[in-house]
Amino acid sequence: MFSTIDRSIVYEVGTDITENDINIVSDLWTMEDRQVYRGARDPNYTHANVYWLYDPDSLDRVGLSEHKLDDPSDVALLWYKENPFNTLLQEDGWVEGESFWSKVPSHVYEQCLAEGWTTPAAVAERCLRGSTRVVTVDTLIAKPKVYSCAKCKTKSFTKSACSTESTLDFPEKEKVWFIDERMVVYTPPAGSSVWSITQPQSPSDPSSQPEVQTVPVQPVESVDESPHSSPPETHPQ
Repeated sequence: MFSTIDRSIVYEVGTDITENDINIVSDLWTMEDRQVYRGARDPNYTHANVYWLYDPDSLDRVGLSEHKLDDPSDVALLWYKENPFNTLLQEDGWVEGESFWSKVPSHVYEQCLAEGWTTPAAVAERCLRGSTRVVTVDTLIAKPKVYSCAKCKTKSFTKSACSTESTLDFPEKEKVWFIDERMVVYTPPAGSSVWSITQPQSPSDPSSQPEVQTVPVQPVESVDESPHSSPPETHPQ
C-alpha cells in the first residue's frame, strides 16, 4: 500500500500481528464503520505516525491508520482490499478478469510453456522486444531497469557487459496488461491513478483493457529475424 503522505513509502501487506503489537492491549475502535483493534505506533516509520489495525474476531491485520506528524488528527485509513491492485493504490473498481493465457493465441501459449516462460517476470521480459507491457504490483512499486544492446539486438531485465541501462517504458496504453502472480488479468477503473505511474503516451480511455493486437512474444522460428520484421497480427475471438 502506497503511503498517502510519502509515495516513496510502501507498506508491506501481511495478516500476522506485528512484533510491536504482540503484547498490546487495545480498545475496540470504529473506523469508517468498521470495528477494529488498533496496535501501538509502529517505530519502523518516521514519516508519519502509523498504527496497524486488526480484525476483532480473527485478529488478522486488515489495514492501518496513518497520521500526519504535524497534525495527528489528520488521518488516512488504508485497508486491505479484494485484490493486490485495489490494495496498493487504495482505489476500488479494479475488475478481476480471465487468465492471461486465455487471452493470447494458442501458439503463444504453447511456446511459453515450452520455453518455461510461465511467470509474470518471464513473460514481461519477452514482451520487451515489442510495445506490449506486462505489469504487476511490483512493477508499479519500482519500475525495473531494462538493459539493451543494439549490436546484439537484445533487451532484458538482466545486465550484460555490452548493455546500456534505461527505465521500463510503456509505449502504448492499449498494450499494458495488469496481472497478478497467478497470471490473472485485471482492468483498472476509469480515472485510475495507475496511469500517473506508468505515464503511457496514448490519450485513450484509461478504463480500457488492451486487446490482443500483436503476439506478445515472438514465435521460436522468428527470434533471429531482422529487427524490422513485425510479429503476425492476431485478433481476439
